[in-house]
Amino acid sequence: MLLVDVRDALRKYGDVRVAAAEASKRCQVGRSTRLHHLSNWAWARAESRRFNPAKPTSLLYREDADGTLRLAGAMYTAPLPRRPRNWTSGCL
Repeated sequence: MLLVDVRDALRKYGDVRVAAAEASKRCQVGRSTRLHHLSNWAWARAESRRFNPAKPTSLLYREDADGTLRLAGAMYTAPLPRRPRNWTSGCL
């Protein structure tokens, strides 16, 4: 079942050091929200052709008052349908 596969795959990312070792980019979403994204763009490119729950595009961590980062969610890249030649993508 998909949900079970995703939960199992994300379990190791409870330790932010594991995610940081695999991430290609880290950014803080906003100082007031205390959210951090750790993203792996190579996985995003690869997963645009298939889905693998063990390779999330981004992991979202919430910073506790003591500075501890706790896994709050995961984002995945979904395979895209065929695109027109002039199709582009980027941040919204």
